[in-house]
Amino acid sequence: MRKYTLLLLLLLGLIHVEARLLDSWPRVVRNNSEVVFTLVLADEPILKEPEKLTLQYVQMDAVRANGKNYGRGYDKIAYKLEGNVLTTAPIRIVGETEHTVRLVTPGPSGKLGKDAVVIAHHHVYAVEPDFFRLKPYRVNFHAASKLLGEQQPASPAHYFATLRQRGNDIVFYSSPDLAAAQKAIQDFPFKSEMAILPAEEVFIPSQSAKLLALNPSESILNWFNANGKAAVDAEKAKTAASTAVATTNVLVDAGRRANAFMVVEHPNDRTEGFPYLPKPEIDAILANRHYDAFEAIGGPRANLDIALYFDLCNRGPRVPAVGGTGVCPFSEISRNTTVVLAESNSLDDIYAAVRACNAVPYFQPPQTYRRACCDLRRGRYTAFLIRYVFSIYHDRYCKTEGDAMMAILNPPKEGDAPDLKDKAAETLKNSAGLYDKWLEKYWAK
Repeated sequence: MRKYTLLLLLLLGLIHVEARLLDSWPRVVRNNSEVVFTLVLADEPILKEPEKLTLQYVQMDAVRANGKNYGRGYDKIAYKLEGNVLTTAPIRIVGETEHTVRLVTPGPSGKLGKDAVVIAHHHVYAVEPDFFRLKPYRVNFHAASKLLGEQQPASPAHYFATLRQRGNDIVFYSSPDLAAAQKAIQDFPFKSEMAILPAEEVFIPSQSAKLLALNPSESILNWFNANGKAAVDAEKAKTAASTAVATTNVLVDAGRRANAFMVVEHPNDRTEGFPYLPKPEIDAILANRHYDAFEAIGGPRANLDIALYFDLCNRGPRVPAVGGTGVCPFSEISRNTTVVLAESNSLDDIYAAVRACNAVPYFQPPQTYRRACCDLRRGRYTAFLIRYVFSIYHDRYCKTEGDAMMAILNPPKEGDAPDLKDKAAETLKNSAGLYDKWLEKYWAK
């Protein structure tokens, strides 16, 4: 039955860290290219006996460059070892999938069989040109200003710093009060590579779907309060739509006039036990496709929203999907986010990537696998990026930057170094350009 599930389960699990591998690159390469890899190893006694070491390579779909199957064997690869730095001979990487280089030594049997001792693994993903030209960003499309539960961030600034600690590159900070969201962003005292943009929660109770207007030039709700009734009446006369469909259409059109990207939010959520709208109305709005993207991950009923996303895709063209913190406790703000494959982090490029379905929202339930809304090709690549690429350097420098922000925001504690805040300020001063350095190192030229 597993193959019939609506959910694409990304088998990411916990990040696997090779104890003897300090670093390795590149991690993302062009498909059908020759690549030289570098592995930096811990300086261990085994490196003094290179005759005992063998470097092996396998394509993880078990298909050789000539199209034949691997069976259960690895290819032997020549390499050069200088101190603790290993450089491979050029390897022809064929197949848009994960590839693995591993350094092994014979096990108790004295052979490189099942008991071979693995010294280090290097994982790499080969992609076609359309993906290789895109850069990966972790985007939180719905960082709600009000979270579930009693625990709340101490201030918007603490919230933004926490989101940076958790590895976000772009954050849309949302509130029903657009001016309040804009002011919170303006008051953030730090410059960071993480872009923070406002979003307005747009909802007319019992009359519209819940919408998210990303980075509008003016308040959609204020416009609707002044013009909404006449606009809805005109829309109903023109289209014969129900009040809910007409109101949602009017709000989306108003958002687009304000240069906002309009997202339908978690449609399976409820207020006081009742859905935002009766199901037939929600179904009609979603089928109408008069919105820019569907928030598949970000509500308290994410499993239902994910299932609804796949159902929509089954009934028509693929639906652009996004995800974010949305409705969750502060302690769980890392559970929902989106990996976006875009040409740059400009808003136009991020929106274009979403429209092209190159945004992969994912949800991490407790103690199980991540779940993502995408096709298999994007799902496999995103799973690799989360496990073997974002975890290397990117998330470390994001955490370092977020930690520095927190050190400055929080009052001094007993035992803190006297120059803690000065060092934190210096860290932030030197953090510019880290994303580009990350790409330069881990992406093939």
